[in-house]
Amino acid sequence: MSVVPQEDYLMQRAARGDATSMERLYALTATPLFSYLRKLGALHADADDLLQTTFLNAWRSRQSFRGEGARPWLFTIARNAWLSHAGRNKAATESNDAGMETAENALIANELSQALERALQRLPEDTREAVVLSRVSGLGISQIAQVLGITEGNTRVRIHRGLQQLKKEVEPS
Repeated sequence: MSVVPQEDYLMQRAARGDATSMERLYALTATPLFSYLRKLGALHADADDLLQTTFLNAWRSRQSFRGEGARPWLFTIARNAWLSHAGRNKAATESNDAGMETAENALIANELSQALERALQRLPEDTREAVVLSRVSGLGISQIAQVLGITEGNTRVRIHRGLQQLKKEVEPS
C-alpha cells in the first residue's frame, strides 16, 4: 500500500476512534509536518509544540475527516496552529524572521543552507508557505491549493515566483 492511501486508511480508522491508527499516522507524517512548521519560521521547540497541537487537534476533530486527503487535512491543521501561534507571538516571530540564525542553525546548517533559509524568510509569507509546502510536504499542487484555500493556478504562480526569487538570491553573482 502506498503512503497516501495508507495515510487516508489510517485517518479513516482514527476517525472511528482507533488511537493506534493515529499513532501510525503520526509516524508517517510527523517529519514533513515538523519541517513545514520550521520552514514557516517556528523555532525548534515551538515547531515541536505546534506538531503536538496539530495531532491533538486532529484527534479532537477526527470525525470531520471526509475520507480522502489525510496529509492535506493535517497540513491545514498545522497551518492553522502556526497562524494562531504567530498571531500570539508576532514580535517573537518578526525577530526570528529577521535573523533566523540561531545557534542550532549555525551548528547544523552549512553556508548554502543558511543562505537559503535567509532568502526563504525574506519571501512574502504567502509565497514562502507555498514554496515550503511544495518542497517539504510531499503534497501536489491541488492539495497545496486546498491547504492554502486558493486556486491551483495561483498556487503554481506563488511557487514559481518564490523559486525564482530564491534562485536569484542564493546564486552567486
